[in-house]
Amino acid sequence: GGLFEAARALRAQKWRKAERLCRQVLRLDPNHPTAIHLLGLAAHRGGHVFDAVSLLRRSIELDDQQPLWWFNLGVSCAAGGRFAEAAECYRAALRLQPYLVPALFMLGQADLEMGLLPDAAAALAQVLRLDPPHEQARSLLKQITRELKDAA
Repeated sequence: GGLFEAARALRAQKWRKAERLCRQVLRLDPNHPTAIHLLGLAAHRGGHVFDAVSLLRRSIELDDQQPLWWFNLGVSCAAGGRFAEAAECYRAALRLQPYLVPALFMLGQADLEMGLLPDAAAALAQVLRLDPPHEQARSLLKQITRELKDAA
C-alpha cells in the first residue's frame, strides 16, 4: 500500500510524493516506525538534514533492530557534520549486521573526518577484506597509510 508506494517514490527521487504518502500512513498510525523512517529519508534527500536526523532517530526509538536504519541515521548525521554521532550509528548497524560493507566504509570516512587515522584504516581494511574490488576504500586506505607514515 502506501509505504510500498512511498519507497517507490523515494527511489524515483519524488521526495514530496514520498512525504505525502508517509504522512497519510502516519495520520492512521502516528508511531509507525517504517513510515517515520521513510519520511526521514525523504527529508534527507530533500535537503532537510536536521529534520531527517530527528525523524530517523525517532524511527529507531520505535524499532532499533534495523541495521539499515542505523546506517541511514549515520549518513544523515555525517551530512550534518556530526561525525562522532555518525560513527556510533555505523557501529550500531555493524553490531546488528557485521558484514554491512557500506557501514564499514562510512565508519572509515567518519573516523577519517575526526582525525582518527588508525581507526579509519582498520575500518577500510575490513571493507577490503569483505569486498576486495572496493576502489574508494582502497584509495582512502592508501591516503591514510601515507599520512600515517609521514606522521611517524
